[in-house]
Amino acid sequence: MRLLEHFGELAVLDIDQDKTASLAKRGARVSPNPRSLANDVDIVILSLPSPGAVADVMEGVEGLLTESRVGTIVLDTSTLDPDTSASWANKTRHHGGQYLDAPMTCAITSGGGTAAAQRGELTFLVGGDEQAFEETRSVLEVLGRCIHHLGAAGSGSVMKLVSNHISGIQTLAIAEALNLAQECGFTPERTLEICADTVANSYVLESIVKARLNNPSGVAHFAIELMGKDHRLAQTLAEKQGVAMPMNDVALELCDAMCNAGYAHRDNVASVEYFATLNRKTDR
Repeated sequence: MRLLEHFGELAVLDIDQDKTASLAKRGARVSPNPRSLANDVDIVILSLPSPGAVADVMEGVEGLLTESRVGTIVLDTSTLDPDTSASWANKTRHHGGQYLDAPMTCAITSGGGTAAAQRGELTFLVGGDEQAFEETRSVLEVLGRCIHHLGAAGSGSVMKLVSNHISGIQTLAIAEALNLAQECGFTPERTLEICADTVANSYVLESIVKARLNNPSGVAHFAIELMGKDHRLAQTLAEKQGVAMPMNDVALELCDAMCNAGYAHRDNVASVEYFATLNRKTDR
């Protein structure tokens, strides 16, 4: 919506047509497939849930790379591993275009990334060709307040995995601690209020967990299965670099357990609820 309002025109595509309907009513063109989209625009922005989804859009049937114009820039805001990002950069360059890995995150907006996107307060971590980066700056500045060009293709993906490793572990640690406090007689709301005035305070505590603790709409701002995906990507990167990450290993185990318990599509703050179910099982 921000892009459409700022630039006056926009081409959109989603496998769920309901997600493009509101934009179409406001004048956006709905493309039938990635191939058609790539032939219609100068900059393609991807925001997809997994490396497999990116591969489908880039090289699948009627994929982007089957019809991209010379000079097309693919700005991929998905969270991928750096090797995959570097590979897409090479393939896109072979087709006459440029690929930037530009995963997004946030740092100031209450509620997290969804709210930050609506307000234009995202942070972008960008890797890839510097000239292509400069050509996309006007787009990024509509969507974000902090834009970091970190180097070659893949560098943005590295930093996003580092960031999500930290935020994921913080979320799980807070969820675990809230349940301990509740067993001792303090409600989660009271615990968060007090911890906001202690060394435990953080953006994750105040603007993620506290803001989304009571989530009557049930909207998953960041689904637990995606949180687990990011911890798995971090694990793969760490193994390649020969770096031990025992806390990431535990976080991944917990994400897998939550998914197996039916929380895969729930917001990651629902991990508070999951820990409560563990306590109930222990009580029995």
